[in-house]
Amino acid sequence: MTTVVAASPRELMREHLRVLREYARQVLLKGEALTPRHEDDWAQRMGEFLAIGESFRLTPKELVHLVFRDLFKPAPRCGCGSCRAKNVSAE
Repeated sequence: MTTVVAASPRELMREHLRVLREYARQVLLKGEALTPRHEDDWAQRMGEFLAIGESFRLTPKELVHLVFRDLFKPAPRCGCGSCRAKNVSAE
C-alpha cells in the first residue's frame, strides 16, 4: 500500500474518498473482485475515512453515502444519434 502524504485531514479524506469510490465501481459496477492487497488497502482507507469523517461530526451513514453517492446513476447522454438510440433501447 502507498502512504499518502497530505497537508490536511480534508485532503487525506478526499484522497481516501476518491480511491474508495474507485474500489466500489470496480466491485459493484464492473463485477471484479479486489486483490488481497487492494482489500487490505480498502480496509485501512475506510477506517481512516470513517475516523476523519467522525472528527468532522459526520455520521457513519453520511460517510458511506459519500462513497456510494451517484454510483448507480446513469451517465448523462449528449443527445447525439447514438445516445438517443441507446435511450430507445433502454425503454
